[in-house]
Amino acid sequence: MAADDGVAPDAIRAIIEADEPRMDEEAKLRWRFARAVLARDPDADGWRPAIEARWGKAAVVRLAVGIAAVRMYPVVKCAMGYGEACQRVRVAGVDVVPGSRAASPPAPA
Repeated sequence: MAADDGVAPDAIRAIIEADEPRMDEEAKLRWRFARAVLARDPDADGWRPAIEARWGKAAVVRLAVGIAAVRMYPVVKCAMGYGEACQRVRVAGVDVVPGSRAASPPAPA
């Protein structure tokens, strides 16, 4: 979906690889919020107002639905017997290893 919306392949790879230094400031904000929500980290409460101030309440709702969908899809795949079917991600012809540079994001200021 991101590629269809015109997001640059390098930006998509940076997010998939959790390579925060390669992300622009908008991507970092969304990524930090998503990671905090998925970890049930109270820091999500610090990122939410920044997202709302920048893009509005609707953006928080869209991110929340996207975050929930990210968790749901692998569970459905596994339940249907396809849990091992997708071990790589390809972005613009380049294989990407999800979370290969994952580190904890800094807490909101």
